[in-house]
Order: sequence, then C-alpha cells, then structure tokens
Amino acid sequence: MDLLTAGLTILELWILITGLALRLREHDASPGESFTYAVLIVFGFFSATIQTFFWLHLPQLHWGVDVIALGWAGREMVLRRARLRAIPAALRAWLGEVGWFTPGLLALCLLYMLIQGWWMHPLDGDSLSYNMPRILLMMQEKSLFLTNFNEYRMVSYPYGHDILHYLTLRWHSPYGSGHLSWLAYLVVVVGTYALVLRFTENRKLAWLTAFLIASLKLLLMQATSAKNDLPAAAVAVGSFLGAYNVFTRRGLVDLAALGVALTYGASVKGYMPAFVGMFGLFYTGFLAQQGRLRPLWTLLRGLKAKPLATLLALPLLLTFLTGLYFAQNYARHQNIFGYPPLVEPLKNKDGLLGGAVNMFRYTLQSLDLSTSTGGLLVEDLHDAVLGDYKEVNVRFHNNHNITFKRYGTPPFIPNEARSWFGPLGALLVIPGVLYVLFFVPGYPRVVALTLVSFFVILSFQIVFIQYNNRFFSLFFAGSGLCAALFLQRLFRPLPAWNVALLRGGLIALASVVMIFTLTFHKYKYALEPFAFFERGRVVQPFHWLRYVDPEYDHDLGRGALRFFRSQLPRGARILYYGTSLLPLMTSRPDVSVMAVNLNKEFLIGGERFNVDHESTWKRLPERFDYVVVEGSKLTEGRAALLEYAASHFIVTPFRNLKFIQLTPPDDATRARQAAGLPLLPDPEEEEGGEEREE
Repeated sequence: MDLLTAGLTILELWILITGLALRLREHDASPGESFTYAVLIVFGFFSATIQTFFWLHLPQLHWGVDVIALGWAGREMVLRRARLRAIPAALRAWLGEVGWFTPGLLALCLLYMLIQGWWMHPLDGDSLSYNMPRILLMMQEKSLFLTNFNEYRMVSYPYGHDILHYLTLRWHSPYGSGHLSWLAYLVVVVGTYALVLRFTENRKLAWLTAFLIASLKLLLMQATSAKNDLPAAAVAVGSFLGAYNVFTRRGLVDLAALGVALTYGASVKGYMPAFVGMFGLFYTGFLAQQGRLRPLWTLLRGLKAKPLATLLALPLLLTFLTGLYFAQNYARHQNIFGYPPLVEPLKNKDGLLGGAVNMFRYTLQSLDLSTSTGGLLVEDLHDAVLGDYKEVNVRFHNNHNITFKRYGTPPFIPNEARSWFGPLGALLVIPGVLYVLFFVPGYPRVVALTLVSFFVILSFQIVFIQYNNRFFSLFFAGSGLCAALFLQRLFRPLPAWNVALLRGGLIALASVVMIFTLTFHKYKYALEPFAFFERGRVVQPFHWLRYVDPEYDHDLGRGALRFFRSQLPRGARILYYGTSLLPLMTSRPDVSVMAVNLNKEFLIGGERFNVDHESTWKRLPERFDYVVVEGSKLTEGRAALLEYAASHFIVTPFRNLKFIQLTPPDDATRARQAAGLPLLPDPEEEEGGEEREE
C-alpha cells in the first residue's frame, strides 16, 4: 500500500509537470526549456503552498490545492493533446540527429534509478534523523515551527525543499522520497542540453555535453537520494537557462521561471543565498553593461496586461516564506543561520589562510582518486605542500581532527557520502570553467564567475569535513555551458577524424563511469563489489531490494521495528530520545510521538520537564505510555536514571534501542530485568547492523 501511495504521488507530480510544460510551450519555450521550467515551478509551487498551510496550522486542508492543481493540469493536457501525440515523432526525429546509443543508455539508467527512488525508503543519516522526520513532527503539531524536537538541525536548517516530502509523508509512507532528486537530476540533464543548444545552436554538442554532465559520479548517486543537494544544483541550471533567455528574448515565462528558481532555491540549503546573491550581482552587472536594464524594467511595468503575470506572485510568496524562516531562526537562536553550538563549529576560523587551504584540498579531492588509484600520492602531496598548515581549517570532532591525510581520499567503491564527481569532473568541468572565466566574454563569463565565486565562498566559509563533497554538486552540475564551450574550443582546430575519436573517447569514459557507479553504488549496488573474487561467496544481485522491506532498517534493526509495529497498543503516547525517527513514525502513524532533545527542557501543556531530574520520570506516566531511547544517549553519565527506570518500569532492550514502558513491572518481569534476561518470550535475532550512510 505504501508503494502504491508513493506511486500515486509520483503520478501527481508528472501530471502537473506535463500540463505546465505543455502550457509553457505556447509561449515560445522549447521542449527542454518547458520541462526545466515546469519542474522548478512545480517544486516552488508546492514548497510555497505546503509552507503556507503549515504556517496557518491547516496542513490537513492542502488536499484542496492538489485537487485544483490536478484539475488545471488535466485540462491543459486535454486542450493540448495534439502536442502530446506529436511527442513520439519528434523524439524519433531527434534520435535521428544525435544517435541512439547515448540516449538509450541514459534512458535505461534513468529507469533503473526511477525504480530505486520509488521503491526504497531513505538510507542516509540526514534523512532518517532530520530532513524527513521534521515534516512528520510538523504534521503532528500542525505548525511550520516546531515546539518540541530532538535535533537542532530540525529547527536550524532550511526546509524549503524538505517540505516537499510532505507529499508522500502525509500518507505516512517512506517510499518515493528519492523521486524529487530524480526529477532534479532530469532538470540538470535537460536544462544543460537546452542552455547549450540555445547558446551554440549545435544539437550534437548540446547532447554530448548533457550526457557527460549526466555521467558525473556523485550526481548519479544523488539522483535517488532524499537529500536536497541535487535540487539545489537543479536550481542553478534552471537559473542559468532562464537568465540567458531573459537576456536574449525578454519573455515573461523566462522571467517568471527565473524568479521562481531563485526564490525557491534560496530556501533549499543554507549555502543557496550565497549562490543567489553572487549570481544576482554578476547578472545585474552584465545586464547594465549590455544596456538591458531599462527594457527589463519596461517588461516588469507592463505585467498587468499579461495573462501569466499571476505566476510572478509565486516568487513574492516564496521570498516572504524564506524571510519567515530567517526571522524564526533569529527569534529562537539569535542567529539567522541556526542554533549557534550547531553552526559555529562548522565555520572557518582561520580566515584567508583557511579558505586558501580548503580550495587546494577540494581541488585535490576533485581528482576522485582512491587509495588504490593514486590517492595516497594525493595525500602525500597535500601534506608536502602545506607542511605546518596541513591541519588548518579542519573540524575537531569525536576527540580528533578530521585531517585530509585521514579522511581526504574518496573510496574506490562509489559512496554518496565520500565520492566526488569522477574523472570528467577534473578533466572537463574545472578546465572548462577556468577557460570560460579567462577567455570567453559575455553571458558565459557570468556563469563562470558565479560558479567560481560559489566555490570560493564554500572554501572560505566552512571547515574541512570529509562529507563536504555534496556541497559542490551545484558547481559541477551547473558547469554545462562552460564545459560545452571548452569542448568546442578543443574541437575547433582538429580534423574531423580526431574530433570523432575524441567524442568517442569521452562517450566511452562517461558510459563506463555511469555503469560502474550504478552497478556498485554502496548500499544500492546491483552487484556486490568484489564478491566474485571471494571463494565460496554467493553473489546476491540487486542488494538494494532488501531496503524495500518496510521492517528493514540498517541502524535500528528489524527486531526493534517489529516490536514497535506489533507490540505497542493503538494510540500509544511515545516520548522519543534519539535520531532515527523516520522508520518508527512511518511504521505506526496511529501512535503519538513527541521528540525532544536530550538535556533539553521541554513543555507539555505549559508544564516544564527536564530529563535530568528524577521528578520528571515520576510525572511522565501521566503524559506518556513509553519512553524510547536510541543508542547510548541515556546511559552516558546517567546511571542513576537508568537504575530508576529499570527498577520502576518495564525496559525492553534491543541492539540500538530501549523501550521503557511507563508501567510498574510485575514480580516476574522485575526478576528477569534484574537477571539481564530478555523480556520478549521469543526474541528474534536482529538483522541489520550495517554502517549508516552519512
């Protein structure tokens, strides 16, 4: 049933995107431009409407928006059905120009990733702990701003994209969450093709560039993730496309799409205001230099006479909602970026030196060389060049520095948490951006300046962490125009057979990277890496299918989830300490879960509680039936409280979870607890135990 509701949500998104894309085609947008704009406008539309209904404490009424939007999109599809019928013929003609191999390979990869994004529940730590659980908590409180929470990230980091998970979570389904990133991946590919084609009018070059960008390793892995890094990259691609079209043809549709992309994008991730600000600065300067500011102002003044002028109300609403987010952060934390003890340790404290060192580190990491393919030489080069400065601007975490020597080398097996963008990221993207920056004037230089500035800002603002790779998806995904112009420059002096050889080599390299990444992607691999070389090992293909099972969770274990599903009474009231809220809350939507931060005082009905006080435990049974404690969060330094719980309540332990039933145990249960014996009559051996994906 969960897969069905996820499938219906995916269908709803596609109906809206199709209807809107068909409407945009009536306003001189090409097929690629229409699709790119439609996805970003649908993202921005749902982000704005869902936030608004939560802000009004009426999220349960959002279904009315879905009905109206689906009705409008269905009407557009009926009115423009002739365009729908013409798509197969247009696709065959396009394939006749660009060939069948690369589109066919990419189509197969897209189908495979579509199934993964639909069937799998999230695996990464961020999605399990705050990206998606905070939406479930918002649903319980019917509020955009949480009162009780167990992670400060829930109330610190932007939620403009994460709020879209409400579309599936309202059915209490963890499935389908990867489809948003899959759509964002399509925007990167199609938007790159549309922009390069618009600028160069070379269809083969446009498709080659789009295919090469599609093969970047980390983008492929993020295409099935519930995280928000790839949607941020899609915003960059859509903004570059919309801005160029505003410059060349000054269309209202382009202006509206640009406005939605930038205002929605500013709420996706914490670093996105930096991108929006730098792009706005360079683009405005470019328009002023070209004498285009006055025509743009004339277009804005004449909006009242335009049928699509109402579309420009969406950027205004998104801007207001983003302002609400920053205002709430300041009111709660006295810091617009979030809880100071959370965000301050992530900031660069070493000034210009720290930023310069990080730029050097990230450039080395972009080579994406593992220890078995030259990564050790990269580590030695890092230490040799930096010398005494090799630990500048690194994060101190878990009692040690996260140094480049220890954490800077990506693994050989593709891993979303640590891998970078593959060989083409270093051989094509970085040289392409630098080439355009120094040698190509006009609008492409605006793109290059924006990307380089974004790279510099990230390097100078954030400490070095091994997981910073994902922040650079925007840089690499947004580089398509620069990469195309770099390829065009490489092809220009070469004879035709050399050009064909170079194109073939690039396509072969991209194809190998694409197949290798999707085949051996950690946690989602089709074939287990190196299993063929282990004697007696049974090779189990499509390892990721185990995650389709709703009772499987590689962090909590099957036993804890099964207990939560089957043993808790209907309507149970849960107080939760821990991080992996998502699998518990989606498995039992009938129970009430209050998540609180350990060591944090919390209010219930105006009454103040503190988990460090024994008096709290005496009062909790009035409000709750169970306390659920994940990991060792209650054991460290709190032996007295554990002893109190063990002697006064029924404690059911699992591998990484404790269920404390707030009722006095009978004599037999008390004896079993005292002897350390299991309370369940037939406890199952727990499964899971894999390292959680970061």
